[in-house]
Amino acid sequence: MKKWIKNNWNDSVWSQVFASIILFILYSIVVTFISIVQAIYMKISFSESLNSVLNLLGKKLILPIWLLLLIFLVFVALILKSKISFGKGKPASNENRKMNSKSNVQDIEKVISNSKEIDLRQGMNSSITGNIILSKEKGVFLIWAEVSDIHNIIRDDTKFQYIVSYASNGGKDMKNPLYAKYPNAWAICRVTPSQKDHLGSWKFWCNDNSIPRTNIEFKKVLNNGKHLFTIAWSKRNDYIKFFVDRDLVGENKFEFWPTDFNHSIIIGNWVDKKNDHNFNSKVGGFYFVEKEFDKRIIDNIIEEKLL
Repeated sequence: MKKWIKNNWNDSVWSQVFASIILFILYSIVVTFISIVQAIYMKISFSESLNSVLNLLGKKLILPIWLLLLIFLVFVALILKSKISFGKGKPASNENRKMNSKSNVQDIEKVISNSKEIDLRQGMNSSITGNIILSKEKGVFLIWAEVSDIHNIIRDDTKFQYIVSYASNGGKDMKNPLYAKYPNAWAICRVTPSQKDHLGSWKFWCNDNSIPRTNIEFKKVLNNGKHLFTIAWSKRNDYIKFFVDRDLVGENKFEFWPTDFNHSIIIGNWVDKKNDHNFNSKVGGFYFVEKEFDKRIIDNIIEEKLL
């Protein structure tokens, strides 16, 4: 009961019900106190004082009780209309759940999204300007990608298959030992299995112009099908988080983030768009929310996609 009251205390409907009940109780206490003081002052016996209080409460509380009952009935009607229920009720239809999920995502913060699914086996690519997303000091970027057998083939050499990528200099090797190989890089990719590593990994990495990188790697077999890959970051709170579906698979400090945001984020391939790094499966849609990480963002995107 305490947990239920706590969860509904700030609810727009129930907060008014709680306020009415509290006012009713306070009113009853005040009336009783005044009646007792009057009885003592007039030197009435205890039994007469008690009868006086009960009569007074009966007369003065009958109107508030009816008003409280009326208010309660109005709120019950509002609750039923809003489909607020307790315990197990009839499940909402798929269409209603989908609408609620979309509105929940939008309620959290303004969302930049592209719900289009791209089949990269047909050589298609999509992009979004990097400064819209990566220049933000905080944010949550989410993207769907379809895992298939092609990502688990053991190869002679490791291959990088990119779900999403960003870099300056066209994604080309700087060939300067004093600078990062790929300046201002930012990417989520599949590092394919090889003769030396039969498991492979799912990886997020980024760097600015310097050689050190932020690497977050996840070594686990993913079932074939769609999975949600999420990067959440905050300069102020000093974190970069990597999620696969609902699971936090790695976290690091906010460092070595790109510093040049004048290029495009590429969906489904490395920045140069050559076939060597194509993800070779379906990717999309993607979403970006400019705020500190909130697990509800992932939960709502997953719920929407699974309907």
